[in-house]
This record gives sequence, C-alpha cells and structure tokens, in this order.
Amino acid sequence: MEDRQMLRNTARWIAGLALLVVLAATPLLAEEAFDLKVDLDLGPGVTGLLEEGDTLQVILRPEIQYGQRTALGQPQVMERTFAPGTLVEHIRFDKALAPDQIYRLELRIVRRDAKGRERSVRYISALSKLPRRPVDQAIPMRLHLGHKRDARANHVMVVRDQDGVYRVMVFTA
Repeated sequence: MEDRQMLRNTARWIAGLALLVVLAATPLLAEEAFDLKVDLDLGPGVTGLLEEGDTLQVILRPEIQYGQRTALGQPQVMERTFAPGTLVEHIRFDKALAPDQIYRLELRIVRRDAKGRERSVRYISALSKLPRRPVDQAIPMRLHLGHKRDARANHVMVVRDQDGVYRVMVFTA
C-alpha cells in the first residue's frame, strides 16, 4: 500500500516537474530570433547608375522605442560587390530579428573615388508599405534614391498575428 502511494507521489512530482519545464520554456519560444531575408531589386534605373566594384550595403540596427532598446547589439552590416548584369541581390541576416522590436534597415551604395575615399549614397525602399509576410519568406525591395533632405527611413518589425504566425512588417517612416 505504501509502495503505491510512493509511486503516485513520484508520478505527481514528475508530472509537476514536466509542467514546470513546459511553462518555463514557453517564454523562450516567444523570444525566438528570426532571420531577415531581403531581395534587393536592382532595376534598370539603379543598375544604370552603378559601376563595377560599387558596394551594396544593407545595415540593420535596432531602434530605440519607448525610451529603451529591447534588442541589444550593434548594427549588422551586409555587403555585396556589384557586378554588371546583377538584377537581384539576396541578403540574409541570420537570427537578427526579435519579436516586437523595431529595426532600421538602411540601404546604401558605396563607391570609392580616384583618391580612394568612400562616398555613399542613401536609398530608401520605393514601396512605402509592404504586406506582412511570414518570417520565412524574403522581403522584395526596390531601391529608390533618397533625397539629401528626406528624413524617412525603412523600418522592419516582426509581429505575431492573431493566427499565431510570426510575420515581418516593413514600413517607411
């Protein structure tokens, strides 16, 4: 009789421990980091301005929101060297996006002059608003030359929709 009671108590203890582990792991799943995949469309208007050896730079940096930064870290920079004939550049930031954190996505073309100094030109997305896409899909972006006085920037955010799917939102503000 005491052996049965001891087995029941042990089974309850194991079930309680398993429930505790599941409950403790749930917030970790919500804090998961996601990849950001960007497909830069280099249409004829942009490729006509580019020269072989120009550097396409995509910079992802967490923005301060509500007075603090919820995602720590330095800006991540991805660079590709332009070659004539390139129409689309696939850029991937591995495990770079945390849910509910706004990131600035800077698009630049960097060119060296005859003296070796770097000159950069800022671009923004030609699309002011893109539909939300599941995080496993790439975001198509067309480059649009940003005016020197244009203070708008591209922003990216991962949100969990009502259906439980994490989606990437891109907007210009």
